Amino acid sequence: MLIYHRLGSAAGQRAAVRIASEMRKAGGKPIRIRATAQVPSTRELRYLRAEDAAEGNKLASQFKGCRGNAWRVAALAPDAGSRSFEIWLPHH
Repeated sequence: MLIYHRLGSAAGQRAAVRIASEMRKAGGKPIRIRATAQVPSTRELRYLRAEDAAEGNKLASQFKGCRGNAWRVAALAPDAGSRSFEIWLPHH
């Protein structure tokens, strides 16, 4: 799993660390965090394989339940490599 947050955003970095910590505690897959200059305007959870869509929606529902924020769930581009999920955080 890869979590992206806006480059230079302290709030985005804190949110990414919190989500990564929650995922690790729940026994999640290895998680990396990266800062990037361009992020979507809404929180997104992206999945690679069609069979991951249900798990992606479940994760997004869990995040919404504990944070009260809307999440968009979408398929990743085919060149995403081996990771199964990406989380994108739009914090400024």
